[in-house]
Amino acid sequence: MKDFASYYDTQFSESEETGSIYEPFTVMLEAAHGARINILSQLDVGDLSDKVVVDFGTGSWGFACVFEKLHHCKMAIGIDISAHAVALSEEKSRNGNFAYGDRFKYLVSDGIKIPLEDNTADVFFTGECIEHVENTDAFLDEIHRVLKPGGTLILTTPNPHPWFYRLFGLEYAVGPEHIALMGYDELNSYLEPRFVVKTWQGYNSSIHPELDSLVASPAFAATWASACVDNPRDACGFVVMAQSRPDYQPRSFERSTYRLTSPSVQRIGDWVELPIHKDLSAHMTKAGGEFTLKFSGDQLVVLLWTHDWSGIAQVMVDGESREVDLYSHFGGFRRVVFRGLASETEHQLRVRATGRKNNLSNDDQVLFFTASSFQTR
Repeated sequence: MKDFASYYDTQFSESEETGSIYEPFTVMLEAAHGARINILSQLDVGDLSDKVVVDFGTGSWGFACVFEKLHHCKMAIGIDISAHAVALSEEKSRNGNFAYGDRFKYLVSDGIKIPLEDNTADVFFTGECIEHVENTDAFLDEIHRVLKPGGTLILTTPNPHPWFYRLFGLEYAVGPEHIALMGYDELNSYLEPRFVVKTWQGYNSSIHPELDSLVASPAFAATWASACVDNPRDACGFVVMAQSRPDYQPRSFERSTYRLTSPSVQRIGDWVELPIHKDLSAHMTKAGGEFTLKFSGDQLVVLLWTHDWSGIAQVMVDGESREVDLYSHFGGFRRVVFRGLASETEHQLRVRATGRKNNLSNDDQVLFFTASSFQTR
């Protein structure tokens, strides 16, 4: 499905059902969609006629709908977190006239565990999806495990820190489904131990949230969309092609998730449960509010809610303290990750509202969503 209007209409209708926030249709978004497809179409994936290809995050649009080269494979495997979306994609594959014919199957996974055997896939594509997965280490380890030695990973993802947004102190692509947005350096730090990057390119989908809807010229939008193709660090989105390192040993991750209502949480001060989006809620406190949580595992992922009433939180694990500015122009998640904790021992998380805030914020609220501990095996 290359047609942007059809793709956008499907994506928007699903956002109403699943609780996503997507940007209003703009000429800029259409140009970015075309730029991303153009970059993907020029990647050298080789002859896929005897290859197994995975599309993770296929949604309801069918296998690799933005990456037609991948259709010419021996076996097409589509995966998504939503069983409903998987069913719709399976129907599209069954009723459509695609190059992979009847050689397809669909699976459900949230990315922490992928239901495929080791060394299954030759190519693993995940388009606009890695930012939806809570634990990037776990997801990339699973991709490495599923890929055959020297297999190919291709991913696209938004960059929260494009150049023009940095100038105004804003973040791009913040939203309730994007729990793991990563800039160039952070994403590269996760990729580098596991994969050798062969290609890293960028595309633009925005200038500024208050300017995008004013762009009416498709020619201007197309020029802006491709302006950072060779400068991905400053772009709105990344396209990465990489090869798995044969000497890396992937791990499995066991997850435990905590809310403020979990028995192991001890609270101080006033906490109020507030709706943040659709059926999602978080617990809010202000100056003087804090909680502690005892947990085990060698990694912790804390999800806090950001919006224009958010202040600065202190997040501490075993004495390692970080101050996290939760202000954002849009409502969304801020992920705080603690890695390399001592295994099989008890740790303590402390989250505290400092009472301070960004000058742009309307208040000093701190909203806690979840904390997930992971034990690697």
